[in-house]
Formats: sequence, structure tokens, C-alpha cells
Amino acid sequence: MLVKKRKEEKGKKKTPKAPDAETRKQLAVETEEEYNEKIEVKLKISNDLKALLVQDWQEVIANQKLVPLPRTPNITKILEGFNKHGKKKKLAIDDDVVQELLAGIKTYFEHSLGTLLLYDFERPQYEDSVKDCTNGDVCDVYGAEHLLRLFVKLPHLLAHTDIKNDSLEILLSHLKAFLAYLVANSATFFMRPDEYEEVTEDYQARLGKH
Repeated sequence: MLVKKRKEEKGKKKTPKAPDAETRKQLAVETEEEYNEKIEVKLKISNDLKALLVQDWQEVIANQKLVPLPRTPNITKILEGFNKHGKKKKLAIDDDVVQELLAGIKTYFEHSLGTLLLYDFERPQYEDSVKDCTNGDVCDVYGAEHLLRLFVKLPHLLAHTDIKNDSLEILLSHLKAFLAYLVANSATFFMRPDEYEEVTEDYQARLGKH
């Protein structure tokens, strides 16, 4: 029966109808929604850290100031401090897991800084910092302000990996411990509003080229 039907339709070539813009849009949205439902990553940012994010935005965007670079302590030092903190407090975290966690944070930061973590106002400064970074490690230049921005993006980044649910739960528990460490040391790691620096006229002129 199938062969007969194919013979009858032979010669009646039909051009497949392309989906219109609205249909394509709906298909894309459905696919994205299905994907997001499949993998959901939640990493809560505490109110204390949210306040620091708002402060950072206020100084950079509203007041048009910059985080002075290089930062002290830088991200490398903060990560090393967390490692020592875990050993001192005898946290129930395997040392190999900690090393993998810290290496992962550095990798995510290095790959995300130029594309996800900067405000447009910071672009010229970023270009200069990369140029002046002799060892090529931006984690030696940037500090807690930009590191915290990464943690806002991490759930989205992790959702697009093939990490298993059980491994994800372990990872999130360690990331939460790290965020708690940032809160406990916020006075040391994060700048006060009056420590952000004004920009020069030359810097303002360079902004127009971006």
C-alpha cells in the first residue's frame, strides 16, 4: 500500500513550507524552556553580597568610577585564603575537591571576564590590565568585586555543562561555603565606596571608541 501511494504521488513534488517567523520563535522558546526545565541550577547570593553588588554597580555605572587595578587582595590570594581557611577550620571538604573547585573558579573567571563580567565603562581599563598582565593571569589583577559578579553568572554557566546531578549538588555545597567565606571577610576583600577611583579625561575619550 505504501509503495502504491508513493507511485501515485510521484511527480507531485511539493516544496516544503518554511515556518514563518512566529513559528520559528515559538519553537526556539519551547526548546529553551525545555532545556531550562531539564537543568536548573540555584546558587543563592546572600543579602550582604547583594548589597555589595549594588554598591559596585552604583560606583561604576552611576558614579562612573573604577575598581583600581591591580586589586589587593587579588582573586588568586582570595582562593588561596579559602584553601587555608578550610584546612584551619577542618572543614569536611576533601583537599582534592577543594583544589579542583578553586581551579574551576579560576578557569571560569578567566574565560568569562572579557565577555560576561565587565560593564562597558570598564572596557578601556580591561584592555590596559590585560596588556600589563605580565604572566597572563587576570586572577592576579582583579579582586572580589569582579569575582562576585562571576557567582551571579555561575548558575547559567553550570546549567550548560554536562555535570551530573549528584556532582552538581556537591559542587554547589562547596560554592556556598566559598560565598560564606566571602561574607565573613567582606571588610577585607571588598572596597569601600570612597576607594573607587575617578577616571581621567583621556579615559573618557577612549570610551567613545568602544
